[in-house]
Amino acid sequence: MVLILMIVLIVYFSIFARNFLTIKNFTNLLRQTSVIGIMSVGFALVMIAGGLDLSVSSVISLVC
Repeated sequence: MVLILMIVLIVYFSIFARNFLTIKNFTNLLRQTSVIGIMSVGFALVMIAGGLDLSVSSVISLVC
């Protein structure tokens, strides 16, 4: 259901917003999500290894 909604939104915005499917927009999205993505991968590795480190959440709140 969520995947269908995302596809509909992408099609809608690509038709009605002329700057939606541009390299500049994709670069902007990657820059905005890169910090959270890197921290999430690090946090997942720490949890998988067995060491529960909750200080990552406070660092994320400082960055965002």
